[in-house]
Amino acid sequence: MVLSSTLIIGIWLGTKVFKMDRDTSILTASGASVCGAAAVLATEPVLKSEEHKTAVAVSMVVLFGTISMFLYPVLYAAIIEPSSGFLHMSPSTFGMYVGGTIHEVAQVVAVPASVPGAGESMANTAVIVKMTRVIMIAPMLIVLGVILSAMAKKSGGEGSKVKLVIPWFAVYFIGMAGVNSLIHDYTLAASADVATIITGVIANINMIDTFLLTMAMTALGMGTRFAKFKGLGLAPVYTAGSMFIWLVVGGFLITQWVVATF
Repeated sequence: MVLSSTLIIGIWLGTKVFKMDRDTSILTASGASVCGAAAVLATEPVLKSEEHKTAVAVSMVVLFGTISMFLYPVLYAAIIEPSSGFLHMSPSTFGMYVGGTIHEVAQVVAVPASVPGAGESMANTAVIVKMTRVIMIAPMLIVLGVILSAMAKKSGGEGSKVKLVIPWFAVYFIGMAGVNSLIHDYTLAASADVATIITGVIANINMIDTFLLTMAMTALGMGTRFAKFKGLGLAPVYTAGSMFIWLVVGGFLITQWVVATF
């Protein structure tokens, strides 16, 4: 609910209220609603957008995600933990709130570490909920591709032939998530020596993954000029800021409702 509502609100605010172009609105909304910079970079090829728009969306993720890292521990210590009734959250519920509303995985991990006496339940719940959001990037991109193809066909007329935009990397993402789960289960059942080898291989793959993501961000920066930022004005900040407020307030309400209902 938090993911879908944030995505819809962000696109609507960006295009209708703050008069941003479609691509920047979708990129900014995907970064806030799904999994930060990775979601922005994954959405770019589906939209075939310009690099400076992607850079703007990534910068919004960094800005408001960093604010979240400092704000959430203060909220928990000053308001949520000491309160009773509706404002109060248990450590695990607060972990759900953190994982469901903060932009980046690293930022989600950092928040429980900054809360005194948080315990493992808060940290584990936050990471599990966040990883669930990360997995949702694949279906989100597939649905987005279908919608964009339908819109292009409609604008092109009945007889126009529009190729369906299928983000195959999103399909591969789902496949690799399944393979990784199988490997994890196999590792638990394997001997200590085999488990050590598999763990080492996965650690090296993760290092390569981090390096490639860093290179992608570097390439994005090299292809971006600050002059193009000026054309967008403060609209991205207003849009991302509005989504941030929704995540903090609306995410809190949705989390409390989910816990009370289920």
